[in-house]
Amino acid sequence: SVDCRISNFSRPVVDFNLASDRISIDEVRALFKDDPNQAGDSPARMTASGSLKAATVQVAELTLTQLTATANYRDGHLVLNPLSASLYGGRHSGSMDIDMRPAKPIYSINSHLERIESGSLLAAVTSLKGIVSGPMNSNLNLNFSPGDPIDLARSLNGKINLNFAQGRIASFSLINELGRVAKFLGFDSGENFTQFTSLTGDLDLKNGQASTQNLKLDLANLTASITGNMNLADQTLDLKLVSLLDKRFSEQVGGNRIGGFMTAALANSSGNLMIPASIKGTFAKPLIAPDPAAIAKLKLQSFSPKDPKQMMDSVNSVIDLFKKKKP
Repeated sequence: SVDCRISNFSRPVVDFNLASDRISIDEVRALFKDDPNQAGDSPARMTASGSLKAATVQVAELTLTQLTATANYRDGHLVLNPLSASLYGGRHSGSMDIDMRPAKPIYSINSHLERIESGSLLAAVTSLKGIVSGPMNSNLNLNFSPGDPIDLARSLNGKINLNFAQGRIASFSLINELGRVAKFLGFDSGENFTQFTSLTGDLDLKNGQASTQNLKLDLANLTASITGNMNLADQTLDLKLVSLLDKRFSEQVGGNRIGGFMTAALANSSGNLMIPASIKGTFAKPLIAPDPAAIAKLKLQSFSPKDPKQMMDSVNSVIDLFKKKKP
């Protein structure tokens, strides 16, 4: 149902209340097109304000349900603020600004997401289908243009704060990959996925490229700190990973007797194994390898000026990391 009142026909002012079982924001945008008699990119002369209420709303590739919003249109912008809706099993609250002046509209959202099913959300706005799943809380400030998942991902700019209480990465087992890198003694989890207890951190996005300096992944028996870049359009990865195994698990996989000790892994003063690694490849097929530069840095940080012999041993072991091994 639509309740609409119009005044000042030379420069229309519209008051409306729109309630529907289903609304497409593209259709709402069509109601506020620029005046075809105006030249260039001049904004429409009309202004409008009112309320939207709908059981289902399509916003670009996103499907929201039970939406309520206050809408205002002026100078080519449709602003929904506040905007509240259910989204993929959770709740969205915040605002949306749709700039209709470019050939492709630009959506700007400032939102809080609570317990959203991350797999469904990622499948809607990127080409990442079935890679990450689990309920996610997030604060985000993003702008993008609609299109297919790859084009939409390339248009993503802004910031995202992530907070997963639990979840799964389906494309690899982090524990098994670390075991291969550090040469654990007789250990195999028997799983081909990574079940995590939390994932937190911040992402800065520029044209679909997500960079992070503080991503933290917690598993039942280790914590991993992640930095670097992830491309949400072509799915490529360029990340650094430092994993800290808890003491019990460190001992379970062999401690300082593992095959990669001092070349792919180190032990801290508490006996926890530390494994620096790089992650290349793609989300679907990540390639995890030892990170000799990070190992060298950790060894240098462990120097003791009171023990010259230990210092020289550490220097020599760092040099050995970069020597080409003889047959």
